Amino acid sequence: MYRILPLANARRAAHVSFVVLGALAMVAGSAPTLAAPGAKVVHAFRLCDPGTCPSGSGPYGNLASDSAGNLYGTTAEGGAHAAGTVFQLSPDGNGGYTYQTIYNFCSEDLCADGSTPHGMLVVDAAGNLYGTTLGGGEEEGGGGIVFRLERTAGGWELINIHNFCGADSHTPEEDCMGGATAAGGLTYAGAATGAPYDGVSALYGASMEGGEGEAGIIFQLTPRKEQTRAKDSEEWRVKELYVFCAPDGAVPRKSSVSKGPEEDGNCDDGKSPSGNIIVDGKGNLYGTTFFGGEDANVAGGGGVVFQLTRNRLTKSWEETVLHKFCSEANCRDGRSPAGGLLIDAAGNLFGAAQSGGKGCGARNKCGVVFMISPNGEQSVSRVLHDFCTAADCADGAEPEGNLAMDANGNLYGATSLGGTGRGGVVYRLQPDGKLKVLQSFCADGTCAVGRYPNGVILDGTGNLFGVATMDGKKGGGTVFRISP
Repeated sequence: MYRILPLANARRAAHVSFVVLGALAMVAGSAPTLAAPGAKVVHAFRLCDPGTCPSGSGPYGNLASDSAGNLYGTTAEGGAHAAGTVFQLSPDGNGGYTYQTIYNFCSEDLCADGSTPHGMLVVDAAGNLYGTTLGGGEEEGGGGIVFRLERTAGGWELINIHNFCGADSHTPEEDCMGGATAAGGLTYAGAATGAPYDGVSALYGASMEGGEGEAGIIFQLTPRKEQTRAKDSEEWRVKELYVFCAPDGAVPRKSSVSKGPEEDGNCDDGKSPSGNIIVDGKGNLYGTTFFGGEDANVAGGGGVVFQLTRNRLTKSWEETVLHKFCSEANCRDGRSPAGGLLIDAAGNLFGAAQSGGKGCGARNKCGVVFMISPNGEQSVSRVLHDFCTAADCADGAEPEGNLAMDANGNLYGATSLGGTGRGGVVYRLQPDGKLKVLQSFCADGTCAVGRYPNGVILDGTGNLFGVATMDGKKGGGTVFRISP
């Protein structure tokens, strides 16, 4: 199986790969200019040489926020042990933010507390944080952990609540029943409304690898009613809800012995779930896969949008594929969704695919923004915008990260490439289909706001916050704000 996540291209894979981690330090930026009007750098990270960036470097993924206006995020590099960090940005009362590293990964022997955090954090009503890592854990060669960062009188304490690829499997070296590479983070019922996590209900997530089909799983974590601590761990019930490309067709098998997929790439139900999972008001789960849904237009499939519904009689979860990408010639409908989904009040799903689109074909990385109206196998898919249709891709290319939506139905997102500076853009897409670039980023290291933005969040006053993975004033990426 691959170790470089498909949600990042080769130039950014250093932030999400066990194999090439650290390559970011080889990218040097020239002297930056000021950020463009409307974009303000909230924090600049330092480019990492060994041991030189204890505050972290290379932020990746969407930020999270709490009711007090604090922002939380992760860095894939740096920290006290060069294994990534969790950081907090607190309003200072003067329009600025105070930066604080609240956890350094690999603080325990053999990185039992995880390494290389990835995916958006979840904030509960008490201010505790939940997230995932790509590496580390209590098992040898572990596939990462799910953690909780708990506020204490002395700061923050990390509690390991699940070890991927080993802790829940009798034969992890064969089938990795616990899953591995949970790149999309976590979610919960009510997250789509903006309500904080209650700390006692189920958390849901996806692993891009593992399961009997070796194509990823959807999992559920539920805290036990009477939690007991032992060696800074907690007892949580872990359950596989769905196994992609499973040998028996569609459902998780009870056996822990892997028989492998029937045929390599034959994953009509999807392969390698990507981005976040969302939960609707009825408890249905929705998500995307980067591969699978194989058809005649692209080998291995262009990915799918899926729905998981719990069967009340069998108590199992059943999948419905709502859309197979590249189902149109030349992947006109897009290919390889990566940033997860957003759901509106009417139940419509919105997302972005990194490749395909008008005039691009299956191989070129242009990408689209799409909308799906769920209706089982009769679901309707629609392309809202084709990237790289403006001259020199001034409208952006290869969308990255989650979307945000305001009260007027405008969508906000980011691309990792394109724009006038060719280092990506942050954009607003209106309901009438008009796209406006709010900020262009520079591929040559000359933008103080950085390079390679990936996803944005929207606060109550219309400000957009996001991270740029590289460059900026100190070379190691930025947190930025774009005001209305």
